[in-house]
Amino acid sequence: MTDITGPVADNPETLEYRIRDTRANLDSKMDELQRRLDPRVRAEALKQDLQARWNAGTYQGWLAAGAIAAGVWMTIAGLRRARGAHVTRDLDDPACVDVLLA
Repeated sequence: MTDITGPVADNPETLEYRIRDTRANLDSKMDELQRRLDPRVRAEALKQDLQARWNAGTYQGWLAAGAIAAGVWMTIAGLRRARGAHVTRDLDDPACVDVLLA
């Protein structure tokens, strides 16, 4: 806090001007804080931020690779189930050869 001494402190018009100026500055700062903390403004800012970060081209290749991997896994699981090979077998077991060649 500034200590006002000398001729400035003696002049009431100067003090009133500084008080009005300080109030105006505080009012503008309070208005800005209220605007920034408004839930609608924050939600809109979050929405715009997420839209800016989500670049479909970047993630499209990863999504395609994930879909292909899931399809391959489902195909293998389906084939194993259809052949009855859902139980892990030892490769030295002669019955395993029959299942694999069927």
